[in-house]
Amino acid sequence: MVISSRFFILALLLLSTSCATKVAEFRQSPEFTREAIVAYGVVIGGYAAPKIDLKKMMGAMRDSGDGKSRVFDISIDPDRSALNSKILEEAVRAKRSAYPVEGYDAFFAGMGKERYQEFAGEYFRNRAPGEKWLDAIRNLKTKGRYLLLASEENNSVHYTSHHKKETENKKNVKSKIHSGKEITFETRRTMEVLFTVYDLKSGVEVWNGKIKKSKSKTSRQKAYIGSSSAGISLKSGNLLSIREPDFPMEIDILKELFEAFALSLPE
Repeated sequence: MVISSRFFILALLLLSTSCATKVAEFRQSPEFTREAIVAYGVVIGGYAAPKIDLKKMMGAMRDSGDGKSRVFDISIDPDRSALNSKILEEAVRAKRSAYPVEGYDAFFAGMGKERYQEFAGEYFRNRAPGEKWLDAIRNLKTKGRYLLLASEENNSVHYTSHHKKETENKKNVKSKIHSGKEITFETRRTMEVLFTVYDLKSGVEVWNGKIKKSKSKTSRQKAYIGSSSAGISLKSGNLLSIREPDFPMEIDILKELFEAFALSLPE
């Protein structure tokens, strides 16, 4: 859909909110105001969380001839979508209590399971629902004018290690001399979500932006070179069975993401 520039204020590529969260690729219609939202209400259209069929993905990579997967089936994970959509709804209700909100359950029930899956999948792939779906949603006679949607753009986990050299020839209580290094293992999850709001009356996108957040967990262990505290000579060692810490839960990051989005809406 081509959207006329008159509907948008391209204020900043990065918008700082009151909670210091930045919204990337931000744009907002001057007509999308607090007064308009309070008068007409919002509809929680949900969160598109992908469920990738790895067998189909590998088949698409094989069939492409160059080992790169360009087109393969991406379906929407219904359980994750439902859970995350309700967390999104809670955040909007909590941070923008003046807004009349039609919840995700009502919207999902009106669409029906199969049709909702198709709708959410198209939104996830195209970053827009398309006029066909906006017409279908209008026919539901929702209680809100502004359709609020979210799509998972990134959900990745990375493992890193940080090394700190210890003082050599340090004695422990048994007078066993050892030297070595302290290793801190870090697991970091990063998530980025695209948020869009549509005016169902005009069919125009009135709010758009991406928000990214990360959380990490660390575990501290020691590996020794030389003599360990147990008196065992090691060229390199892992006496404490070093392993990466558990990765942060996505639900903890999403709660912060959704609250930041709600705070970015007209106040």
